[in-house]
Amino acid sequence: PFDLAINGRGFLVENTKVDGSGQYQLGRAGQLVGTTVSSGGSEETYLTDVTGNYIFGWPADANGNFTTSTSVSSLTAIRIDPSSVAFDPVATTAGSFSGLLTADAPAGTVWTGSLPVIDAEGAEHGLSLQFTKSATINTWDMVASVSDGTVSTGSTATLTFDATGALVTPTNQAIGLTFAGTGGATSIDLDLSGTRELGAAFDILDFDQNGIAAGSLQSLSFDPNGVLSGFFSNGPSRG
Repeated sequence: PFDLAINGRGFLVENTKVDGSGQYQLGRAGQLVGTTVSSGGSEETYLTDVTGNYIFGWPADANGNFTTSTSVSSLTAIRIDPSSVAFDPVATTAGSFSGLLTADAPAGTVWTGSLPVIDAEGAEHGLSLQFTKSATINTWDMVASVSDGTVSTGSTATLTFDATGALVTPTNQAIGLTFAGTGGATSIDLDLSGTRELGAAFDILDFDQNGIAAGSLQSLSFDPNGVLSGFFSNGPSRG
């Protein structure tokens, strides 16, 4: 999966030592393999050619951007083992929930839906939304709770629907969450506009959120421009 061919002029920059202290060489042999070396009692795998020379490249920052230079000192050996990089988690700050509430349910009827949310440590929690039918027509009371945490703000709301079953207010609910342990706190702008009150059974229509759990490196591949990207267990990829 690491084999390369250079189209046009150019070379692979290589060094005989993983730390760059050896001899720099220029090559075009693109049959590349992973070579494992021992470092400080642990094993690390680097990209090399078949003779064992280490392939050097520009490292990407956390956003996948490169700072290029004309000096070989800006290059580093390309490490490819799963321990070389991790995808940092991103706490949930926005989400959406669309539910179907039964219009002719008797007052006091309770229905619960939920969606996953991510804390600052990358752990997943369940944000539970409990809907209780009010005695007032086309009205439901919503109470939010979260597993392994507390709802600090925005825990309650009264949902009002029009005669067609569309949600009138509130279409968005700001919900502040504080998680147990080292999970930190976050505020989620929750879009409820897709929720409906119709003559049908209770159901979750859709949900989404922008948090990302912590991820480990699963695989790597080169693109046509020679950028090596990693694909992570939590879904994203990064150059």
